[in-house]
Amino acid sequence: MAVVKKKDGRYFCVYYDESGKQIWKAFGRGPEAKKAAKAFDLEIKAKKKKGYSVAEPQKIDITNLTALYLEAKKNTLHPLTYKIIVSFNDNVLYPTLGGKNIASLTKRDLLPVIKKLEERNLSNATINRYLTYLKAILNWGVQNDIIPSNPFAGVKKRKEAPYKVPIVTRAELERLLEVAPEHLAWAMLVTFYTGCRPGPSELFRLKWDDVDWEERTLTIYGSKTERIRKVYLNDTFFELLKEKYKNRDCEYIVSYRGKPVGSLKRAWKTALKKAGITKRLRLYDLRHAFATYMLAHGADLKAVSEMMGHHSTKTTADRYYQLVAELKKDAVDKLPVLKVVHNHNQNIRQNIRQSRHGR
Repeated sequence: MAVVKKKDGRYFCVYYDESGKQIWKAFGRGPEAKKAAKAFDLEIKAKKKKGYSVAEPQKIDITNLTALYLEAKKNTLHPLTYKIIVSFNDNVLYPTLGGKNIASLTKRDLLPVIKKLEERNLSNATINRYLTYLKAILNWGVQNDIIPSNPFAGVKKRKEAPYKVPIVTRAELERLLEVAPEHLAWAMLVTFYTGCRPGPSELFRLKWDDVDWEERTLTIYGSKTERIRKVYLNDTFFELLKEKYKNRDCEYIVSYRGKPVGSLKRAWKTALKKAGITKRLRLYDLRHAFATYMLAHGADLKAVSEMMGHHSTKTTADRYYQLVAELKKDAVDKLPVLKVVHNHNQNIRQNIRQSRHGR
């Protein structure tokens, strides 16, 4: 066991594993490389003294690790997330990091990955989302002793433009419900009154067995967060739910012609056009409306956060309190002008005119 410097300036730690195989571990050039090689040499000596294995970790690159991650998570990852990670691996990770041993990667190796994403004209928010997938894969590898560490740990996210959640007004919602086909209108009401995530992650998975008729709650499993939460149902929606249950045509709460719904994108787009709504609205914004209107009417932040399935109240506050402030201001501006106030204002204006005339 020794630290060796080659003629080209590179430092190596040379040692023998249990089988007698000689291993040369590279650390690069310069004082920091020398320091790292010496530290590793001491680590190897300590391990041998205690009888621990000093075999070199199996080399694995990011594409191999991603394949292992997807195999392990295939039953828990949302199908869309699964597809996104597969595409990310094939089109970005493999061309930039494929074949490189993860144990030898540094933060500098992340630059080609980011450049590849930038070439696709993606927003900072989308790039951050891809980097979050990469972080999850690497952290999973560390947790399962497949790789020694996450080489990109501590990398800061890119600064994102603040996302402003659009407010769905009552008038807009009512116009949409008037023109929407029956299955879409019902899906809109379920989303608005329960705050569930529309789509296959939550809304399309809801079954009648998830309703507790005595407790008046709906149990929602969030595949995105892998958490179960209960949402209490208000009187209006509970009565609608009971009527819908009497005429149910399958086990799913949201259905179309006796079958679970697979997509509402086309129906939603058509409804927006028929309602004459040109601003950018998504079905997901009805989930936002669930939280916004409750908070605007004084609901407890923690209770709303739990019903939304957020990991913390900070997420809820950061996302919705600005909207709540706007709604409250709008509500104040719509207060009626009382007669006594009107007369008072007239008197003030008359006094001002008299004062000016007196000059």
